[in-house]
Amino acid sequence: DGQDKSPNVLAYNFFPDAGDMVLDTSNSTFYASTTNDSRAMRNALAHEHGHGLGISHVCPVNDTKLMEPYVSTSYDGVREDDVLAGHRGYGDTLEPPAGNDTLGVATFLGDLGDSGGAAVQWVSVDGLSDVDVYAFSAAAGALATVTVTPTGSTYLSGPQYDNGWCSAGSEIDTRRQSDLTLELLDPSGSSLAYVDAGGLGDAESLTAVALPEAGSFFVVVEGHHDKAQMYRLEITLEPSPVAVLSPLHTGSDDPALQGASLWYTVTISNSGGAANQVVATTTLPAGAEFLETVGCAEDPIGVSSCSLGTIEAGDSKSFTARVVVLAGAGLLETSVDVSWNGGGPIGHVEVTEVIAGTCVVGDLILDQSDNGSATAFLSEGSIEARDGFVVGDSESTRLVAAKTIVFASGFSVGSGGSLRARTDNAVRCQ
Repeated sequence: DGQDKSPNVLAYNFFPDAGDMVLDTSNSTFYASTTNDSRAMRNALAHEHGHGLGISHVCPVNDTKLMEPYVSTSYDGVREDDVLAGHRGYGDTLEPPAGNDTLGVATFLGDLGDSGGAAVQWVSVDGLSDVDVYAFSAAAGALATVTVTPTGSTYLSGPQYDNGWCSAGSEIDTRRQSDLTLELLDPSGSSLAYVDAGGLGDAESLTAVALPEAGSFFVVVEGHHDKAQMYRLEITLEPSPVAVLSPLHTGSDDPALQGASLWYTVTISNSGGAANQVVATTTLPAGAEFLETVGCAEDPIGVSSCSLGTIEAGDSKSFTARVVVLAGAGLLETSVDVSWNGGGPIGHVEVTEVIAGTCVVGDLILDQSDNGSATAFLSEGSIEARDGFVVGDSESTRLVAAKTIVFASGFSVGSGGSLRARTDNAVRCQ
């Protein structure tokens, strides 16, 4: 329309699928300006490219958006609103050519070892159908902290009317377009951690997630709303703190009677990082027999290994074990060694004095009376009855007496004592 027309149309562009751009080269004063590296011409061409992508004019005219109806040189190139519109239609710059919507085409952010980091920004999920997948490789045992933060600002935005007039627009906050979710996957694609705790505009974080093995891990970002939401993604790795375990082994009876049960407690404290696959193994000398544990994965099987699982940083776990002392008088030395995934073994030794007991083996016949008490008759021998005296049966089940157990010889075991019959009906103090 020439140099001096009012309004002066500098250029126009057809929408897809035509897309042709027409420039009014007779506006020589405008296009010939080289101020700010020919910003006027560059902004005009970028604006028309926006129409070629299918983006309409936006209002009000306040020099904040490239797609306003009137050209401006107060900024250089696309603004936030223009980027958001482009993402909504075509995805962010990481989408082409194959997209990054699956593990197979994830955007690789680098080998981060056990102390590296990576970040991306000016990216977005452009709607409900968009999934952004990122990959990074890491060392086993590293702790990963991943944060996705919605980005944007608040400004006025509205349509241009059919008669060419601009609307006043309404305030939008581009940080609150879609509620984001965040997930961390292991090399097989299984979920390690997922978070969807916040709402619109809130960041989501996964903090100090332990990476169980070396390999490639994946971060998945999605949105709950069918709008384009720009965000910044940050990944930080740090080495896992080393576990520092300290076992404390304490006996219950010192001195212990020959032929009697000895209970002891082992408490394992962790003053370092989390310890996984913790196992405590008891070693007994000749003259002692391992009977049972309480507090182990193996309970109540009488094995000397006790699996305790994970002991978190600053935490502790305890278990109790019972052995029977068969040796004569002297010192009974028991040791407990503790190992875990990546550490150990470390140990603690407990020494208990053993004195000769008065337990004499005899044959026992059990008679269950109507009132629920158990009466035992000795055919020979004598027994010094103690709380916890045990007699067994062929199935190794226990008869726990809720009342006082009375023996024919006049001895008794206090309330809470237990009986277990042995296959040969032999009796011993335990």
